[in-house]
Amino acid sequence: MSGVKMDAGRPRIFVGLFGLNRSLRWTLKSIRRNIFAPLARAGVDVVAAAHFNMPPVIHNIHSGETGVRHTNAGWPGLDVSALLMEDQSAETIPAEIRPWMGEVLSDDTPKIAQTRANLIYQLHSLRRLWILAGLLDRDRFDAFLLIRPDMEYLDPLDIDHVLDRIVGHGVDLITPSWSEWSGLNDRFAFCSPRGAAVYADRLFAVDGFCRRHGWLQAESLLKDVAEAAELKRETTPMRALRVRANGATWREPFPMTPYQHLRALARKRLVRAGLPSLP
Repeated sequence: MSGVKMDAGRPRIFVGLFGLNRSLRWTLKSIRRNIFAPLARAGVDVVAAAHFNMPPVIHNIHSGETGVRHTNAGWPGLDVSALLMEDQSAETIPAEIRPWMGEVLSDDTPKIAQTRANLIYQLHSLRRLWILAGLLDRDRFDAFLLIRPDMEYLDPLDIDHVLDRIVGHGVDLITPSWSEWSGLNDRFAFCSPRGAAVYADRLFAVDGFCRRHGWLQAESLLKDVAEAAELKRETTPMRALRVRANGATWREPFPMTPYQHLRALARKRLVRAGLPSLP
């Protein structure tokens, strides 16, 4: 690994999954193939953990998921050292942040308010994951890979490059180069220990951001906290597709192979027909 010097032994990597496990039945193979397999080939020391929110029903106006029963399927296929699955409830959200989950801003609609509430739940899950990392002695890790389970990862992780940038060149935060929406794409991130602490603790930045701006957007929030912490940032072209509980795939502004495009179309049709997942 060019430019990378560890204190002792092999590089130590923490892989954390967080958020809503709505589609691991579709995405698990890509996580194994494009995240964990490259780590195994590189011979790094990996510890993985996950925190998943568990609502009884997924009802998301923005994504078109309406009344989808949440099954939390697929998690037994993950090789993790720690796993926490927590009932999704507003009572778990800090009291000062909870009011922002309703229609309280001037331009709020039910769709906007629900999208904001879903982001807050995701940030809660991420913070819980960070606590799990602490129980696993997070100070010993050289880099953190923080990923969502509802993403189909299309490209293999280049862990040599990631470690070279983070350990060899002091980069704190590497985020996807696409769909930044004038901020930083928050779908997944590769972090230094310092960068991971900032990335994982964004929940407590929500109150101040909403008071200053009168709105909340995931990408802008991430950019705001990264700039405030003066993180050294870079981007990665690594691609990933959001896969919803109903099999729908959210299109992103990057090219896909014909096979990848056909899989995305076939996935939703299989869900509608009640048929098994694609191999």
